[in-house]
Order: sequence, then C-alpha cells, then structure tokens
Amino acid sequence: DLAKSAATALIQSTKDERWISTGNELLARIEGEASVKRSAIGCLLPLSGEFSIYGEEVLHGIELALGLQGNAGGNTGLELIIKDTGGKPAEALAGLQALVNEEKVIAVIGPLSSKTALETARKAQENHVPLITLTQKKDIAKEGDMIFRNLLTPHQEIEGLLNEISEKKGFKHFAILYPDNSYGQFCMNLFWDRIDEIGGSVTAVESYNPAHTDFAASIKKLVGLYYPRPESVTRQLDERRTPRNEESTIFPEGVQPIIDFDAIFIPDSFERIVMIAPQLAYYDVIDVPLLGTRLWQSPRLTELAVDYVQGAIFSSGFFPNPDKPQTMTFLQQYEENFGQEPGILAASGYDTMSLLKKLLSDENVRTRADLAKALLKCEGLDGLTGAMAFDAEGETLKRPFLLTISGRKMIPLP
Repeated sequence: DLAKSAATALIQSTKDERWISTGNELLARIEGEASVKRSAIGCLLPLSGEFSIYGEEVLHGIELALGLQGNAGGNTGLELIIKDTGGKPAEALAGLQALVNEEKVIAVIGPLSSKTALETARKAQENHVPLITLTQKKDIAKEGDMIFRNLLTPHQEIEGLLNEISEKKGFKHFAILYPDNSYGQFCMNLFWDRIDEIGGSVTAVESYNPAHTDFAASIKKLVGLYYPRPESVTRQLDERRTPRNEESTIFPEGVQPIIDFDAIFIPDSFERIVMIAPQLAYYDVIDVPLLGTRLWQSPRLTELAVDYVQGAIFSSGFFPNPDKPQTMTFLQQYEENFGQEPGILAASGYDTMSLLKKLLSDENVRTRADLAKALLKCEGLDGLTGAMAFDAEGETLKRPFLLTISGRKMIPLP
C-alpha cells in the first residue's frame, strides 16, 4: 500500500511526462505484484514436436517433486500451470505472457532449447517474473536479475573434469579427438582453453566426421601414423630404445604410435565411443585413459565396449548413487510411475521444483521480487544434481559428478 501510494503521489506531483511515465510503470508493476498467485508456478516445456521427449522428462521430475503422481506422496498445495512451447520461440513467448498476465504465476520453470531460451528470458525480465531455465544457452543468466539457470553447463563439466584429473592423476598433457560438429568444436575449444589456464598442454588434436563409422584416418593422424615420419622424429623415438627393451614387445616391429599425452578427450555420444574405442586399441593406442562428457553416461557403453573403456573418466550432472537415500527414493518413484529410469533432465526438474517448494514455504516470500532475492540467497539444499546455489548473476554453481568405468560399472572417481 505504501509503495502504491508513493507511485500515485509521484504521478500527481509532476507534469513532466518522463516522471509520469515512470510513475505509471511503477504503479502497474506494484498492482501486478499484488495480484500474483503465490501458489501458482508456471512451466514452459516442449511437450509436442521434436523435443517433446525432453520436455516430458523434465515434467515428470517436476510432478514427482509436487507429489502429483500416485506413488510420490501427498500434494504440496502448489498449483502447476503448464504451457506447451512445441520447441518454438513464438509459442514460448505466448505461453510466458499467458502465465504472467492471465495465470499470475509467481515463477516460471523453463524453457529448454537454446532457440527458445533467449527471447523468453528477455521477456521474463521485462515482466519482472523469476525464470528458472534448464537450457545450456551461453550467458542466459546475464539477461537480468530475474533470470536463473539450474542445469550444469558444458563449461562447468569440462572445468570440473580437468581440475580433478590434473590434481588427482597429475595429468598435464592431452590429446583431443573430436567430432567435426558444433558440439565437438565447442567442447574442444572449452577443453583446450582450460588446459592453457591450468598450465597443461595439448600435444595432439584431430577431428573426425561424425557421420562415419571408420575413424582410422583421424586416429592415425592423431598419433603420427598417417603421414611419412620425418627422420628427426624417427631418431628421437629410436633414442628411447635401450638394449634391454630392444627385444621387448613394448617396441614391436613396425612404425609405432606416438603417444606423448596422458589422456585422450573425446566429446561425443556413447554410440560413437563404442566404435572409436576399439579402433584406438587396434592402432596400439592402449593404456591411455579416455575422457568424456555426460553424453557417455549409458549402460550401453559398457555393454558394447567394456574391454576398451576401462579406466575411462567422464563428467555427469546426475548419478544414481546407491549410498544416497534421497536419490534411491527418487529412482524408485520415477520407475514406478513412468516405467523407465530418469536422466539428468528429470533430476533437474525435480530439484528445481523442490527448491521452489522450500523457498515458498517461507511466509516472507510473497512476491516475485521476494522470490528472486531468495533464489540468490539460497544455500545448503542438497539436490539430486548436487548442491543448489546461484552466483550473483543467477548462474548455477553446480559441480559435476566425475565417474570412472571399472569392470561393467560406472562408479564415482575415487
């Protein structure tokens, strides 16, 4: 009431059009905040179209957190209002406007895809409604103080991976074998930049066509087997031989690969890793740890290439840790209700709604502005995807889980 009176007084006390306009904007915002439904949470997800499988996974996680499924517990008193974006920017914007102006939601979860995220974030900022997005769109949280991201980014994945293995394993020299597509190029550059920052080096780098199934040429180029070897290089390699190991299988007959790196980073899906790893072994690139991203996380990886990925290390945003009761309960409920195992999107949806539930349980959080401030201050909530907190710009402070392959199991890196 005091704020409304102040805005009204400003309008009545001046003839300056700029101040009148400012006063009207403040008054509209105050009246809008007063009409917000504190228990209503909006959801912008692609539930139709090519990205619907991802939108449905997020929604399933949100529904479990709200207790909207049969085996997930009681209702929380919060109302979930869903708008289908179809993965289209125009639909996302229309859905946001409906959620803000008609449904009067206090916050919005979503959208997912990069192509819908930016314009939606800008419109949410313009409407002063907290938007917690689950996109990997670069710098999305910098769009304003109402924009937050609650999903591990590729930058955080790679930074966490390199920090850990350089410290625990002492790795300093790396090779990069990457798919010649936008994801591969993006991850290659992130990885190389971070290596430079920590004082390491990239000693070999090669790309490959992701549409191919034969990676021989790229692997041979990576380890010096493709082109004729200069005499100077041959002499250096010969100098490594000693009389004792001359007859050893370590130096068999024929040209051998040059392995001057501690590990090989391959930012690609598990479907291609199961083809690449055996081909690396075929060219005697063995006993060299393979490094990857969360795209490696599938039981199919060990089913199809178990002998070739032992000791591999990769980052992940979600790990079904059997030692964590909260995670095991979530897994059980998800499988009972939806008949499949959850992934990182389901876990992120669950965590985001759990966070909103916790913050809205505080009676002092009454407006959208209150909620945005509470999000910036939140700490100590341990979610399925790790500790939940945001920096001053609204960017998640998540750290990746690091997993390694031992036998047929993916386990936390010791």
